[in-house]
Amino acid sequence: MIENNQKQKKTARKPKARTRRITNKHHYNAYMIAGLLSFPIIAFIISPFLHELFHMLVLNYYNCPYWADFHSSLESGLYATVYPGCIMSNLQWAILYLAGITGTLAIGFSLLILDWHLTKKDYLEYSIFTSFIAIGFLFSPVIYFFSKEGDLINTFTVLNISPPAYILPLIGIGIMLFSLAYFCMNLKYTSEEELLEEEREELDRFGIKKTQKKDRKKYMPK
Repeated sequence: MIENNQKQKKTARKPKARTRRITNKHHYNAYMIAGLLSFPIIAFIISPFLHELFHMLVLNYYNCPYWADFHSSLESGLYATVYPGCIMSNLQWAILYLAGITGTLAIGFSLLILDWHLTKKDYLEYSIFTSFIAIGFLFSPVIYFFSKEGDLINTFTVLNISPPAYILPLIGIGIMLFSLAYFCMNLKYTSEEELLEEEREELDRFGIKKTQKKDRKKYMPK
């Protein structure tokens, strides 16, 4: 039994050390530019369109006929007015009003979670691109928290609720600060990691191997 245990220990495979994924500088820069160009498209076209689509999905769920009138402007981007053709309760109206905001917020925060996992896996170029997309989806619904009219105000109106005037702006500021803080930290982290990869490549060209990483503050969880 002792000999068998020793043989098993000798033949047992050692766990493989995790190797870092190398990010190509050109790929990182290309995804950075793509993210910058995608942000206004997401914020002013795709996110508002999905906002209205969530309204329509709720009406379809209630088997309520409707028609939509789409508009666009430089200030508001793409937007639409949905006209239900049925009688609904106050609760159904509240759900209808909230569907667009909560739907786009859910997409934005889901993309931030995906971005967090991409950063942990060292997919730095995909991470920076996803960050821009996530901020684009969060930009459109946050505006409603500072507006004196719109879906949020209509929701409280049909429910006969009068929240303090400062509550919605505070929530909007909280969402903005959280998303921008994450975006800035992630941008700083990914750019620092990308520069370190360039430094490693330069040293490898001259046959110099780094013995250890530079000590630096970690912005993302291990």
